[in-house]
Amino acid sequence: MMKIYNKTVFKYLILVSCYLALAWGIMAAVLYLFLDFSLMGILIGLFYPEVAPLLVLTYVGPTLVIIRLQFWHKWKRALIVLGICGFLMFAGYFQFFTAPFRLFEAEYQMTTTYQASYLALDKSNMLPSPVSLWSSVMGLQVDEALYTVQTNILYYNNGVDKFRFDYYKPSWGSGPFPVIINIHGGAWAAGGKGIANTPGFSKYMASKGYVVFDLNYGVYDLRMIAAQLGIGPLLQSIWGIYGSLLPIYNGSYTVEEQLENIGRFTQFLDTYNATYEADMSNVFVTGRSAGGHLAYMVGLGYKSPLFAGNFSSSMVIKGIFPFYGPTDMSLMRDGVARGTLGGVPPPIGPIVANVIFDNLLNGSLPLEQQYQKYSPAYLIQTLSASDIPPILIIHGEKDNLCPYFEQSWTFHKLALQKGAKCLFITIPGQGHAFDIFNFQSLGGQMSTYYIERFLALEGG
Repeated sequence: MMKIYNKTVFKYLILVSCYLALAWGIMAAVLYLFLDFSLMGILIGLFYPEVAPLLVLTYVGPTLVIIRLQFWHKWKRALIVLGICGFLMFAGYFQFFTAPFRLFEAEYQMTTTYQASYLALDKSNMLPSPVSLWSSVMGLQVDEALYTVQTNILYYNNGVDKFRFDYYKPSWGSGPFPVIINIHGGAWAAGGKGIANTPGFSKYMASKGYVVFDLNYGVYDLRMIAAQLGIGPLLQSIWGIYGSLLPIYNGSYTVEEQLENIGRFTQFLDTYNATYEADMSNVFVTGRSAGGHLAYMVGLGYKSPLFAGNFSSSMVIKGIFPFYGPTDMSLMRDGVARGTLGGVPPPIGPIVANVIFDNLLNGSLPLEQQYQKYSPAYLIQTLSASDIPPILIIHGEKDNLCPYFEQSWTFHKLALQKGAKCLFITIPGQGHAFDIFNFQSLGGQMSTYYIERFLALEGG
């Protein structure tokens, strides 16, 4: 009797664990596919597409176990369980199912923009395919013998904080090398160089013949925002756990000051370009999220009278390729205030918008003018087409933290109306920060594939 009892208990423990695995999968899939506008949907979207191809494998076993132990002779119920497993597999590979349509769009843009130059481009040292399920699982291999890294190099000391950068350099060939300035994200109030800024990407590009500069530039102090929102003690406890992963500054820096610090880095590089084998006549600027916004600002601002004296005098920006970066700061603020952006509940949206965005955009001009000056969608309208560098926009179609249509899609149309060379690569099935945790994800592969070609065509 005891043996029978133990066997029954063991059976139901197995079934419970199998049902829990499927329940977790259903919850994640529903949030990812249908509720991506909610706070939980946005959070799930940060990592779900990157791990989904592997997660799918964990659903097959529980499905077979449930059918075998409960529904072996009940085919209708067995079909329901199989249907659930099929739905989870569809959600896991949704990005791959929709990839051909987005790849067709990307290829069409590249072909019509560059025509014969794109077709004749030597691609022997580039990714051979924009999408590989194998690479999504096994990773993009980067030969460590092809690059070197130096970290924590000082470029500016304002007497309050010291600002440093990491330097990735090809270990083959002779300089000067084309330059990539890689600006980290983090909502202008967190993040930093190094592990928080996709070092896999920097290593990969250095191995391909570019010098990559990954820099800290100062962030707005989260603790000041938290105090104004009345959640100071909560953030202090979180900071105690995660503080070692975030750059600690003595000062707090607005968007205006962050861009000024990035400008100081370009001036530093102007002086020491020979030391770092940097070709200042062949510079590209990139960044993710808030870093994408700042990349826009550098690329559009370095020739703008609004930022006279802010950047290197010898730098020539051959292109910018921002990842999921905001282009209209007023719309970002209004979205938070309305409770339609970032999963912020409508009752507290206006408070969050006032505290966060108005503090971040505070500066030398009246606030309304600050919002205009630091919005790429406004800045591009003040420039002639000849002063706008080529742009390659990269954005996930399911991004509701920096809205895909409201920000990047609209900016792309605006840039084309201005006569600028602007390409828009849509990453299928991806939310915000699709390559932060997993450089070899579908989004990481597809963006890298077109970035390599963009750099080669624009930088020569």
